[in-house]
Amino acid sequence: MKKTLLLVDDESQILIALKRVFIDEGYEIFTANNGKEALKILEEFSVQVIISDQSMPEMTGTEFFTQVKKKYPNSIRIILSAHVDFESVKSAINDGAIYKYFNKPWDPTLLRQAAEEAFLTNAELRQKELNLIRLMNYAKLTGMVPKHSLVSESELQLALDQGQFLVYYQPIIDMNTGKVTVVEALLRWLHPTRGLLMPDQFIGFCEEVGLILPLGAWMLRTACRQLKIWHDMGHATLSLAVNLSVRQFDQPNLLALIGDTLAETKISPSNLELEMTETLVMSHIEANLVVLNALRQLGVKLSLDDFGTGYSSLSYLKQLPIQILKIDKSFIRDIPADKNSAEIVVAIIALAKNLNLSIVAEGVENKAQWQFLKEKQCDFIQGYLFSKAIPATECTELLSSEKTNNIIK
Repeated sequence: MKKTLLLVDDESQILIALKRVFIDEGYEIFTANNGKEALKILEEFSVQVIISDQSMPEMTGTEFFTQVKKKYPNSIRIILSAHVDFESVKSAINDGAIYKYFNKPWDPTLLRQAAEEAFLTNAELRQKELNLIRLMNYAKLTGMVPKHSLVSESELQLALDQGQFLVYYQPIIDMNTGKVTVVEALLRWLHPTRGLLMPDQFIGFCEEVGLILPLGAWMLRTACRQLKIWHDMGHATLSLAVNLSVRQFDQPNLLALIGDTLAETKISPSNLELEMTETLVMSHIEANLVVLNALRQLGVKLSLDDFGTGYSSLSYLKQLPIQILKIDKSFIRDIPADKNSAEIVVAIIALAKNLNLSIVAEGVENKAQWQFLKEKQCDFIQGYLFSKAIPATECTELLSSEKTNNIIK
């Protein structure tokens, strides 16, 4: 399939310069001088990637892309804007209307790379949409219900608009005191016909279509507001852990989003832990270090999640401004009986201690695991032995209970 690119700018000289950037890439290139003209082109032709200026008369780039997102959700939308215009595009980025943001003047090499990545993303979305259609047709023909729930972008957007998403909280326990020191915020979807859906049934699709940005922003605000309630109830040292996905980590306004949310909810940065997977952090490590250091300067804590499943270089691990390592539950599952798993866990704990990092064991489900981790001086545990993820009301009751003390006795 031929790669089609639409360039939109009200200044002819800029359109010429943009076209020059892509002229040798073999794309079929359309141009438009405004949003209305561009929408007419989209009605007639199938366009995969759109690059538009933000500051245009009659219809801004964000207004244009908001319409495009509704009509052509699989299109990949890149905005060009002067630095002073960033505030005007921030909400559109959060709403998933904008895939990437470039300051003017742009770097031609980076812009070409972004366009090529966008074409790949568009191809993946179209293939997944095709696979979804085939799966739905198969389900209708056979009467079989697919193992994973089938969800659409419009269904997810409606769920966000109507407040169908919920935040659950899973406690993290201090091994020495038996007290809850951190709660990890986890998403759930209370679907009107399918009941309570787990993240693995919808998060991946949210990430693909960009809805993870508004959903993640909502979740962060909601969880921080709940943490403030618990602080006001007397749990002043309680911290909150929130996961960041790849797309959330890459969004250009990440620092502003976190800073604004903390200020709005009156939460100290030291009470917020941002969790990122080892794979996320180690991809594009040099660029990611810049973001991680900036996050650390905000005062939040950084946690490396699912440690042991990725490909961390120990030399880079020492450079990361992280405070917490979380041992993946796949290593915890078979301890202490499985010697290989036990040796890996001991090695990770020793590594964390040598780097002055706190260590959290995920997926702790029985007393034998707890006892082993206690003997090996693991700092914190998380898992069904103490509690699954629960609604805020149940977590409030749990914070005042003595259940943790019963575990460590």
